[in-house]
Amino acid sequence: MIDGSHFPYEENIRLTKQVVEYAHQYDVTVEGELGVLAGIEDEVLILGVLERIEIWNPKIYETYMNNQPATYETVAEVVLKPTP
Repeated sequence: MIDGSHFPYEENIRLTKQVVEYAHQYDVTVEGELGVLAGIEDEVLILGVLERIEIWNPKIYETYMNNQPATYETVAEVVLKPTP
């Protein structure tokens, strides 16, 4: 694992490439940390439905969900309510 995410992006790519080239001489795989994904460093919340995947910072997701006006159940009840 090479974590150069604290470097500017271009320098991080250069450093990661050097490490990969060296490691592959010895059949060693390398995982590179190329940057910060959506402000997420440690914990990740992954949500998926069919062909869509979302990656969230759990704290931001909780804030987002707490600010939503209705739950999915409430919306489903309104949308699927039989018409008289």
